[in-house]
Amino acid sequence: MLVETLAEVFPTEYDEELVEGKEVLYDPEDPLAWQDWSACKGIDGDVFFVEQGGSTRRAKAICRDCIAAGACLDFAVFTNQRFGIWAGTTERDRRQIRKNLSLD
Repeated sequence: MLVETLAEVFPTEYDEELVEGKEVLYDPEDPLAWQDWSACKGIDGDVFFVEQGGSTRRAKAICRDCIAAGACLDFAVFTNQRFGIWAGTTERDRRQIRKNLSLD
């Protein structure tokens, strides 16, 4: 997706009706703002940072319908996150994305 600013301004309180069917975009001026809207908010980080050979199925399922997944992926790619599941992608997936975008 790779965007430069938030497309819409969301209220500080989560309102599911307001954001239904919408997407939170990555804002390089506030690179972690998307976390307030993420489906993973409040979930144990161990779900997303599994030991080698462990299952990533639960993490990917959480990411699947997350309205902040695009911003999460942008953050992970731009900041070169080398570990964990971000927006349903593995480190290998993100390496390929970075290569395709000539970021490496």
